[in-house]
Amino acid sequence: MSDSRSLETIQHWLHAVITHPDGIDAGCASATATRAIDIRSNEIDRVVHPSLEMTGRDRLQIYGRAYFGRLLECLKAQFPAVCHSIGDEAFDGLAFGYLIQHPSTSYSLASLGSSFESYLLATRPARHDDSDSTVPDFADFLIDLTRLERIYNEVFDGPGPERVRSLDITDFTTQSIMAPPEGTVPAEPPGQNDVRSQFASQQQRRPAPQGLLQSATDSNPATVGEVRLSLAPEDFANSFLIMHNCVRLLEFRYPVHEFATAIRRGLDPVPPDARPVFLVVTRRDYVVRRFEVSKPQFQVLLAIERRATVGEAIETLYADSAIDIRQMTINVREWFQDWSAAPLFSGFSRCDQPVRSPERGA
Repeated sequence: MSDSRSLETIQHWLHAVITHPDGIDAGCASATATRAIDIRSNEIDRVVHPSLEMTGRDRLQIYGRAYFGRLLECLKAQFPAVCHSIGDEAFDGLAFGYLIQHPSTSYSLASLGSSFESYLLATRPARHDDSDSTVPDFADFLIDLTRLERIYNEVFDGPGPERVRSLDITDFTTQSIMAPPEGTVPAEPPGQNDVRSQFASQQQRRPAPQGLLQSATDSNPATVGEVRLSLAPEDFANSFLIMHNCVRLLEFRYPVHEFATAIRRGLDPVPPDARPVFLVVTRRDYVVRRFEVSKPQFQVLLAIERRATVGEAIETLYADSAIDIRQMTINVREWFQDWSAAPLFSGFSRCDQPVRSPERGA
């Protein structure tokens, strides 16, 4: 470089020129670039030496094109299902518009797509005048899918439970233990992935504590207090459960998790029909995992996440008149078995005690 400039000055200038969305000519004329080095595009050779076959401007233009090309490749890798659903060309246009409004500002590209969902929400096409605004459409599907893949990226790159001991079913009570009835396995609701299916094999090796897993009473519970009493000891009902940092509770208008999984398996699915979906995303053994839950399960987990005690979380179910109270005690026991096997919880505390967590101790 022929100009006698400091390395820092040249770096600022190069960054301003290369990252300008309208190309290096516009980049050279930008205020950011001229504050560092005040030259025009026909004077680039003063800063970047020409080669035998290329001018300094031509050499710099390679980096300008490669910069946005690399960012587009990164976004495609972070949102493969979104890209598949609209095609490469449409995705490139959408992603380039996103990069203009949300330029990369971090040394790491892991957070590049962190605002992609909010960008789609802000640029969402208006509905037709004759359309029902309560009925989800393709734009809603695309936004849901973007949110899911963004969460997948966050959970994969963030902290997980691999190096700490998670709470299991034996941590929830100090009552005496007994083996579960032979052949007992949790229910396998439709739409689950391997998180729940692996619970059966784990239970064959793990004794179950009395209290949380005790049999339901013969009489039908009529009050909240009776249900809580039959579920677990008092100290469990009055405990706060602490979720791992990697756990996400998500509500969608479409089964986007099934669509995204099909894409990652190399299939060519069509966008699914709309239906309410309640999803739990977590990580185990450095693999992002997800499983669908029912609305009552989601209500309990959401209350726990918002710092309700176990008993208070269960009480939220009574607001739903459609829930079968006679079956609820058995269901809730199975839910906590499944969630402890996932695993979802890292610690617990009583209302009058500090948080207890396996990695931190009492």
